[in-house]
Amino acid sequence: MHLSRSGSLISVSGSLNVMVELPCSRCLEKNSYPLDPEFEFVLVPATMKNLPHEMELQQEELNIDFYDGEVIDLGQIVRNQIILTVPFNPLCHPDCKGLCTSCGKNKNKESCECLEKETVDSRFLALRKISGKKQE
Repeated sequence: MHLSRSGSLISVSGSLNVMVELPCSRCLEKNSYPLDPEFEFVLVPATMKNLPHEMELQQEELNIDFYDGEVIDLGQIVRNQIILTVPFNPLCHPDCKGLCTSCGKNKNKESCECLEKETVDSRFLALRKISGKKQE
């Protein structure tokens, strides 16, 4: 991580290389995921934060953050960068079969005898009539 100061503005840039353990979004098995975010932004004193209650952010304003006081928490900066790069739906592998919706078995490890029939929320039955599909 590199920090440089120009008056009261502090430029922060760097990259991270970390491994995080996350559950697969389909089968819930824990897996390690490599994250290597690169970042660059400017820290501005909170006293300069006189922004209107609502405003549209411009592209150049997305790389601005604020600091308050004499000490800047680098740990919080690192945590935020890691959180921003965590995958939304992490998968153990692209063709993960997930869990059986009836018995809950991990279909990657064992098969089950459940008949997974399509269940339709009763609120959407009217849409099924429109589409012409057979109702069950």
